[in-house]
Amino acid sequence: MKIITLISLLFSIKSFSKTVIMPSPFLEPLVEARLDVDSDWIKLPVSGDHMYGARRPDKPVIIELSPIVDIENLEFKLYTGVNNRGPYMSVLNASLVVGDKKFAFPVTGTSFIGNYSKREMQVQFKLNDICQAKGCDFKNGELVYLYINYKGVREIHEVYEWDHIKGAYYLIRYQ
Repeated sequence: MKIITLISLLFSIKSFSKTVIMPSPFLEPLVEARLDVDSDWIKLPVSGDHMYGARRPDKPVIIELSPIVDIENLEFKLYTGVNNRGPYMSVLNASLVVGDKKFAFPVTGTSFIGNYSKREMQVQFKLNDICQAKGCDFKNGELVYLYINYKGVREIHEVYEWDHIKGAYYLIRYQ
């Protein structure tokens, strides 16, 4: 009986200790972009069947832009909410999904997350460095994965994916 109780306790701790990132506002995620530091942020249209936080790569938040825009030179700002049930102060990071791997890259602005839930967090990034290193095809679309880690990213590297962190996927592509 003690073993069954211990096993059920371990499963309940694991199920309640998940960290989840979700687009914010939940049903109509807010994504903005600008051309340079002197430009104003412009709200971008988003679409997709992204219920339950866009936590699967097959149901991302879709950001579609005109082919006349050079996506690599845009700076994106994505608004998210986070339920951080981990024990550490964490940083909101971004990565590019290439095949079945994720490659983290430096962001231009981020939010720090304590051991709590927060609805209005932001991450800002440009895709020029990661696209030069890994190649990008915006006709088919590129998946950007948001996740948290206790460290911020300063160089491009492969991301180790933790089981207890559920990030959010955003698909950036030309219309």
